[in-house]
Amino acid sequence: MIDIHSHILPNLDDGFEKEEHLDMAERDYRSAGFQKVYLTPHLHHPKFPNVTIERILEKYQRVSTKHGEFFEIGCELYLGDYPLKSFLPLGRLPFVLVELPTTVSPTYLMDAIFQIELKGYSVVIAHVERYEYFFENSLARKLKDRGVFFQVNVFSIENKDDNAIYYFKKDMIDFIASDAHSLEDVSKLKNVNWKKYEKILTRSSDLLK
Repeated sequence: MIDIHSHILPNLDDGFEKEEHLDMAERDYRSAGFQKVYLTPHLHHPKFPNVTIERILEKYQRVSTKHGEFFEIGCELYLGDYPLKSFLPLGRLPFVLVELPTTVSPTYLMDAIFQIELKGYSVVIAHVERYEYFFENSLARKLKDRGVFFQVNVFSIENKDDNAIYYFKKDMIDFIASDAHSLEDVSKLKNVNWKKYEKILTRSSDLLK
């Protein structure tokens, strides 16, 4: 299994604060059956203005020296109402993990997706279950038909979130991820019955090859 969404690169956003916690995180991830984890700190998010690509890469260099290729770098790119800014794809893969405003449907969404596609990348929308407006005017279906990929947080499904369950039942999930922000989040992954997500995991594995 591969986790494409986590906030455990220390001292950047609202995730891990101590570097030594990565040792425990790797242990728990491996215990839960994961072979790789993408570190995806928030980038260009208004809540985290000090997070830059330079800071992300600087901190990741220390992580990769110690942990090898178990952890790879990426970002959770916030799409705001401004020209597309620089970003980090998921490692060497042609995917960019993006997040959106949660309350108001962004009128610039399709243009922003197009700009990312022009650069040769496919868009993966993070925790798609959070965007209530995706159900307006069948926006979720329009995005899927366009080739946009959907990521749902595993604990949204485990905790019976209505939107997450909807995407699960409609077979619209391409990636299931932790969105881990703490050691507790990572530790709980060992308690998930991953067999019930086998179809999604197979789909995501094929995409990540």
